[in-house]
Amino acid sequence: MSFLKVVENIEFFNNTEEPILVESWQEGTNQMQSVKIEAGQQTTVTSCVGEWHMNSGKSYKYIGKFRSNPCASGNYSWMETRDYNCCYQNTNNIALITLSQK
Repeated sequence: MSFLKVVENIEFFNNTEEPILVESWQEGTNQMQSVKIEAGQQTTVTSCVGEWHMNSGKSYKYIGKFRSNPCASGNYSWMETRDYNCCYQNTNNIALITLSQK
């Protein structure tokens, strides 16, 4: 049985027309911290567990979550609403999650 190392950093591209709040567990804080990512912005987000939750920055509605490592079925993201699409890419060992509106 092999275990994947938790990848704590991932690039997040907000390809929507609204700000997105990305929440994650941070080492040593025992709480989730949130970062606001403006429309069209790309930034590195961190998580000590390799999992992030997304909320609308306008309505604070829960959008879904993504991980840096896939689940057993190969999925990287789980969306709460069908209004968004979350896509994982790995190019030159740089992991990128892109959130888009449908």
